[in-house]
Amino acid sequence: MKLMMIALDCTPPSLKAIHYISEIVPHLPDMNVLLFSVATGIHLTPEQLAIPDAGADLPLEHQHEKAQIEAMHDLAAEKLIEKGMDPERIKRRIKVISRGVGRDIIDEANALEVDTLAIGHRGLSKVREMLFGSVSSQILHAGKHRAIWVIE
Repeated sequence: MKLMMIALDCTPPSLKAIHYISEIVPHLPDMNVLLFSVATGIHLTPEQLAIPDAGADLPLEHQHEKAQIEAMHDLAAEKLIEKGMDPERIKRRIKVISRGVGRDIIDEANALEVDTLAIGHRGLSKVREMLFGSVSSQILHAGKHRAIWVIE
């Protein structure tokens, strides 16, 4: 069975990526999906994040981030299921930021031996992208040995 990681944040490009992917992936019977997000402001371990009420004592902005990520994962799963994907083929994971969003996505993809990595592209200005880079650029440069989908 192959594994596609869909890297999501709570932005319109992630929504566009899900809409595009949901038209294709449910029709690939040998493809499982991992909905993956990097939490940039939450200070919990991955094990703590997996507990339903985890983070109740976090500051409000961190509770909000966790809720937003979970809502995006719910929306993505619903869209895939609506298009015919078996819910058993969909997994979810939130990782707390450690080395930077792009690097954390790549690290997770490598650890799980992901076959395909999909991400939405924000379309940064050329100057901003040159100065700071972008998550999609980092993934394209470091995403060896797998297919990369950058959806704009």
